[in-house]
Amino acid sequence: MAINNAKHIVSEINGVRCTIVETGVTLERAAFLKDLLTANNLEVMELKETSEDQNAELKYTIGVTDMLFNPVFGI
Repeated sequence: MAINNAKHIVSEINGVRCTIVETGVTLERAAFLKDLLTANNLEVMELKETSEDQNAELKYTIGVTDMLFNPVFGI
């Protein structure tokens, strides 16, 4: 999911309801977003996405626990 998607998506990450910031991101992008969001006093949750291909690079889903956060305007 690209960050310019105007939909406000809510999902659970590790049993916690979160606003999804971005899905399908690389480890580097996940680290960048986590640093950026944490610096803005948001609690960040990340989830490793499963893949059928064992050789594929790991992808992550990044979310924040602030249910009113809108990633289009926030980032």
